[in-house]
Amino acid sequence: MEGCTEGSITKEEHYEEEEDFSYMGPPESEDFAEDETCGTHFIEQTDKGFRCAVDVPSVLYKYIIGKKGETRKRLEFDTKTSINIPKQGVEGQIVITGSHKAAVSSALTRVELLLESFRKKQPFTHFLSLPLNDPKIQEGFLRFKDEVLKQCSQDHGCQNIIRDLTEGKPLPLEVTGIEYMNDDPAMVDVLYAKVNVKDRSDRLQMIAERLVEHFASAGLMVREWDRVKLHGTVMNTLFRKDSTGEDTGGPGRQTTSEREAFDARNILKKFASTGLSIFSGHR
Repeated sequence: MEGCTEGSITKEEHYEEEEDFSYMGPPESEDFAEDETCGTHFIEQTDKGFRCAVDVPSVLYKYIIGKKGETRKRLEFDTKTSINIPKQGVEGQIVITGSHKAAVSSALTRVELLLESFRKKQPFTHFLSLPLNDPKIQEGFLRFKDEVLKQCSQDHGCQNIIRDLTEGKPLPLEVTGIEYMNDDPAMVDVLYAKVNVKDRSDRLQMIAERLVEHFASAGLMVREWDRVKLHGTVMNTLFRKDSTGEDTGGPGRQTTSEREAFDARNILKKFASTGLSIFSGHR
């Protein structure tokens, strides 16, 4: 088999094996001998055979490699081609080479089918929000909200959990003092401010618990914890950048193992026990 050595990888174990995905063979309707089209991709002839390069996001490489490299090996065996994939974390092209144009085209078709299937499983990376802050729009929304609460508050799904617990009155809150999530103040990932109701009642906790119960029963979320932890995050290493200025966690976010904790002892010494009210207001 012919191959392109530039930017290729031979040790698939460097890729994270997050799922047990495997290549199940070619579609029954595919005719290997007659398939000589490459869609929008160009199959070029070289002095060693044929070659086709495909732009693929690095996050999808693992689906072409498969667990322990089995998917790529099966694709190469079935199509009599060589499939070269860039190193982990390196953006580039997947290069398919082979002795026959039909073989390269067939391999490409199967690679694209795999990519299309797993591309749908990728989580969203961005959320686009356009502010509707025109005063007329804001006033119209407030009127709409008031009318809905007046006329439809008894309809199924429109129960006002917060209003029931607050009796329709503002709930005075205070955010005071600093705490941390883990056991070692010298190795902290999340630093947060404590949130309380000014009258020291448990109404805010009840609101949080009722909301979680409501959303879970409606199938909108899965309850993971027995109790909601009320807090206001002030420092979080989740999106921390390394010294080179590059994101170390890949697209979107870092993994837990890559998070770089910080020493919060001095911060806690200066701010945790001062009783300083960081924020105070009615919500």
